[in-house]
Amino acid sequence: MSDAPRRSSRASVRTAAPTPAPVASSSRQTPRPARTKAVKKAIDPDEQLRILLHEPTSALVGLDLSDIINATTLASFSPATQARLAALLPPSAFKSFIPTLGNSHPSLRQEPPPDAPVPDDSDVEMPTAASSPLTQPPSSPLSPPPSSPPAPAPSQLGPEASAESWQFEDTPPDVDPAFFTSPHFLSAMRTFQDHLYTGWLTAEHDAVVREYSEGVQAGTMHAPWKDVVWESEHGADEYTPEKEEQKAGDGLGKRVECKLSDLARAGFLKVDDLIAYKRRFMALSSTIESDVLIISIDPKSYSMDVRILTGPAAPLASSFVDPDPDKSVSIGASDNSEVTVLTAAQLETAILDGDGRVPRLSRPNGNAWKVFTVWRLPETGIEDDNGQGHRSGRVIQGTLFYLRSCYLSDQ
Repeated sequence: MSDAPRRSSRASVRTAAPTPAPVASSSRQTPRPARTKAVKKAIDPDEQLRILLHEPTSALVGLDLSDIINATTLASFSPATQARLAALLPPSAFKSFIPTLGNSHPSLRQEPPPDAPVPDDSDVEMPTAASSPLTQPPSSPLSPPPSSPPAPAPSQLGPEASAESWQFEDTPPDVDPAFFTSPHFLSAMRTFQDHLYTGWLTAEHDAVVREYSEGVQAGTMHAPWKDVVWESEHGADEYTPEKEEQKAGDGLGKRVECKLSDLARAGFLKVDDLIAYKRRFMALSSTIESDVLIISIDPKSYSMDVRILTGPAAPLASSFVDPDPDKSVSIGASDNSEVTVLTAAQLETAILDGDGRVPRLSRPNGNAWKVFTVWRLPETGIEDDNGQGHRSGRVIQGTLFYLRSCYLSDQ
């Protein structure tokens, strides 16, 4: 008999896992709804075209437009469609285009020889449009004279005429394929993509541009960035409308208080200066002109004694204002008068009273400083008067308005 141990026949003390109780099925469970297929929303073709051509989310932003707009794509359309598309192209896109030079090009100018006599004005014959060398076909390698006039390009006839002229023909328009690869056309397509990406073609941006343009025309547009630039360039003083109004009021007060005597005291007006007056009176359809000569300046009050004409006349004669006493000619008291003035308004009133053509009620209450121009003899002597014989070689110094601005800036 074997000595190996024998297995016990006793039952295991381990308990079997409990069997789960059956769950009673409920007859009132909610049935699961069936999944329906999503229906795509129809896209309006007009809205899709607007997004494609105006919105920054357009698919044209990230594409190479040369793959879409090229000679191969144009050739795939019918001749009638090609004619409508060709009407949008410039004249240089067609094979019949002949480059020409403008009439202002230097190579088309015909200079006379150096030894050629200068003709008189009476002998000069005005060239006509048919005989002018500028209207003749240029003899340049860039533009050989054609044997027959080329047919006009579809773009030169307009969209409707182009479509009608090519609609019943089987021959498509003679578009040059090299046009689609020219750097000018490629640059134009890239510029269109840039404007499309930055939103410059949207309706919102168009409204902003329209509002800005209307504001500029009406004078009501305010650009805040200009205030920032002004503050950065003109110190740390805070800009306020009150300060600007006060500053404008101070400047206006200084301009109102300034008189001719102040300019004479500062040396802007001197003896022998000629003050030319000219004002246009629209109500009377006439222009009043007169020259005023400064005779003397009072050393204490700096009031000026001036000599002006009395009565309707042209500006003073050269003998009247010539600084050389030997050449001067005596003029009767009825031809001129001497008055003492302190302001520009007094001077204008004296001139108009002496002229007599403008009644006091018809005189405008305008700025008298802008209608007077000061002429002065140069320090080196009398120079060429450049056709101003009545001013005896004097040189213009500027208007009284300009001299007053210079005086106030010095103050």
